[in-house]
Amino acid sequence: MGLEWEAKSKNSPYICRDLSANCYKNMEKTSISTHVLIVDDEFNGRELLAELVQRILPKARIIKRESPPEAIEAVMEQAFDIIFSDIRMPQITGLEMLRVIKGMGHKPYIVLVSAYNEFDYAQEGIEIGVNGYILKPLTLEKVRKEIGRYHEALKNSLPLQTIMVKRGTDTFQVNVQDIKAIVRENKHFITIYTRHGFINYVSSYLKEIQGSLPEHFIYVNRQTIINMHYVNHFCNTTRTLFIEHPVNNLYIETSRNGARNFLDHCQFLIG
Repeated sequence: MGLEWEAKSKNSPYICRDLSANCYKNMEKTSISTHVLIVDDEFNGRELLAELVQRILPKARIIKRESPPEAIEAVMEQAFDIIFSDIRMPQITGLEMLRVIKGMGHKPYIVLVSAYNEFDYAQEGIEIGVNGYILKPLTLEKVRKEIGRYHEALKNSLPLQTIMVKRGTDTFQVNVQDIKAIVRENKHFITIYTRHGFINYVSSYLKEIQGSLPEHFIYVNRQTIINMHYVNHFCNTTRTLFIEHPVNNLYIETSRNGARNFLDHCQFLIG
């Protein structure tokens, strides 16, 4: 495949300088798994939306409810990442339901679905914190667009979290949401790649740092932990991950178990 691997150290030959054009053709975009709730009192609309979401997110966990009270019960049992809700439904409206869900402390990505261009409802939705609006008829592209916005919002609005790292005699904080990858250089030092650059000669072990990281940070080989939110492409043929970096783009070769771990965390693949 024309791979040229640049060993950053004898124990860490995992950063690649170049990939052939064929590999780029095979690379597949990925994103994190999501829990989706669909609320619509019309059976056909509910089933169609579920089918479209499933096509975009093949491994998504999709729950369907035909009324707001049933949806509220579902939210009481588990948290959802995305809620698609019709507006006009019996008993209470979708907006009233969303007010209750917000009042429970849940903050899902909310998409309103309606057969009417209802400006007043849209204005009320803005007040509640609705994130998107789909006007029927439903299409794959409309749903894909909203799911894409969800992933972009997820990437840009991660909760602030820091970890303490030590380099020499200095100890300082690193924002977790800025970390793209962490690579073990040798048995004494690691390098932390962030959105703005990198921090080398950090005195720590990967296992120590992983204990302080959210679950979307995963091992892809024995020397490397990556942040799933920053993976741009995955080449299934060569098991290579690509992460854009301002100083040195990262091409990371995964182990077999690392590739399986990565794909288990992925929600959808787009060729």
